[in-house]
Amino acid sequence: MLIKIGEFECTECWDGVFYKKLANYPVITEWEIQQKKTVYKELHDIRLY
Repeated sequence: MLIKIGEFECTECWDGVFYKKLANYPVITEWEIQQKKTVYKELHDIRLY
């Protein structure tokens, strides 16, 4: 799965690509980084260190 982070209309998964809309683009918060890791982990059923 490809993860794209940027200024999108919304956060969604479409055709194998997870599009993550940032609340304050281009600034990414620690919470958004952790959220991305959680989604990746859930989609791939793995542990991130």
